[in-house]
Amino acid sequence: MKFRIDAFKKSENHWIDITLAQWQRQAQAKNVKIVVGKIETPIQVELANQLAIPLRQGYAYGQPVTLKPEK
Repeated sequence: MKFRIDAFKKSENHWIDITLAQWQRQAQAKNVKIVVGKIETPIQVELANQLAIPLRQGYAYGQPVTLKPEK
């Protein structure tokens, strides 16, 4: 399952991490992996670290690049 991490933001300084943690527990019980996307800030990285979610995407890990076509 893939989640946008910003969907769990309640306010500027408060995260609804318990909801994401609950989804994570349910996914683990069903052997489903979680991917967290839209990680852009150190605070979002910290939340993913706190919840031990290894599969992540977002600008915090690199900007999209244009690939050159192979010849």
